[in-house]
Amino acid sequence: MKMLGICYICGRPANYTCSMCGGFVCENHYDFNSGVCVKCRGKMFRKDYLR
Repeated sequence: MKMLGICYICGRPANYTCSMCGGFVCENHYDFNSGVCVKCRGKMFRKDYLR
C-alpha cells in the first residue's frame, strides 16, 4: 500500500493532501468534490471566513 503520510484528523494512513491547509488526510476525511479536508470544507461555508 502506498502511503503519503498519517491523517492529522484520525491517525490512519493518508493518501491525500488538503489543497487549503496542506494537511495529510485519509479518504474518510477528504472531500473529493472540493479537494480539501473536511475541516477546511466546513470553513469554506462559514460567513466569517469569506470576509
